[in-house]
Amino acid sequence: MTTAQIDQAKAEAFAGKMLGVLNDACIALLGSIGHQTGLFDKLAELPPSTSAEIAAAAALNAPSDWK
Repeated sequence: MTTAQIDQAKAEAFAGKMLGVLNDACIALLGSIGHQTGLFDKLAELPPSTSAEIAAAAALNAPSDWK
């Protein structure tokens, strides 16, 4: 029985691609949540604001309310 050698460059390239896929999936999911909650519409209407002000304007829980 022989053991296969792992090509470190290929392993790192694969890990990089997997990280990219996960990042892209998270961006898509969070973008969908932002759209469905109306958060992006509120952000477009508001001047620069704190997270608490944005949450209040969008009728969402502010980060300080998170448990």
